[in-house]
Amino acid sequence: MNNANGANSTTNAASVKKASKSLVQEQQAIDLMIRLYCKGNKHNDEHKSERSCGRENICNTQSLCKDCQDLRDYAIERLARCPVVETRTFCQFCKIHCYRNSMRTKITDVMRYSGPKIIFYKPLYAIRHLLELRKHKKRNSAR
Repeated sequence: MNNANGANSTTNAASVKKASKSLVQEQQAIDLMIRLYCKGNKHNDEHKSERSCGRENICNTQSLCKDCQDLRDYAIERLARCPVVETRTFCQFCKIHCYRNSMRTKITDVMRYSGPKIIFYKPLYAIRHLLELRKHKKRNSAR
């Protein structure tokens, strides 16, 4: 094996590792956002867990209503099957829209509701998102 191939395989492995870490973070963020939305819109009143300890309840033990659970499962599946996972930034800026229109509308509502609230539960997610958004806008304005 020559150096060029070895360096190329190392680069590919690093990009796959980065993509999988990013994917896990995005899945966790979308899960939390849907939980915030479900709780905030009182979708899950009949599914309340016995524990009601604020943040921990939302992050770990809150069950979702059927509609929100379906949306969560759909969003996680879409993230896992993303064809541009190595280069992606945000779904809204992607040229390939893999969400069905009905689900895209629902996830947009979730993000509008949960986006401003997520900073109180996972501030690092919110800060990372804002930095990525800024980087994306800066990159596109340079073109």
